[in-house]
Amino acid sequence: MREHRREIRPQARLRFPWPSVRDGGIRSPISSTTAVLMASPQIERELAAAGAAIQAGNDGKARVCARRAVGLAAEAWLARHQDRQWRGDAMEYLRQIQQDAIFPASIREAAERLSTPVPKQHEASFTADPIADAKLIIAHLTASK
Repeated sequence: MREHRREIRPQARLRFPWPSVRDGGIRSPISSTTAVLMASPQIERELAAAGAAIQAGNDGKARVCARRAVGLAAEAWLARHQDRQWRGDAMEYLRQIQQDAIFPASIREAAERLSTPVPKQHEASFTADPIADAKLIIAHLTASK
């Protein structure tokens, strides 16, 4: 008898459930409500992972998870704002949010704190709660039309 072994492949990179800016700039014709609903479970998973990382004392992982949650919300926001031509990953979206005057100062400041690397965070003049900053940005992105 031959043994059947299943080939184990490396985990594929996270793919958004709709064509995105990172996939060549093609936007899906799905509604903005659908985009938010599709991203929402993933956003919640990332925020939960960030909370678990904080409990484990892993600030770096918590920040990465919080950034990914914002990236997912930004993708849904971009589906509603066809005029924005942002490209890149979650960090690039955070940079765009920091620089875009359409966002209130509190949102731009949260994006700055969230994109600050952990080693520099301790030198900065502000304290940072990556989950609170991510939730603030996500709430604004999901509420804005």
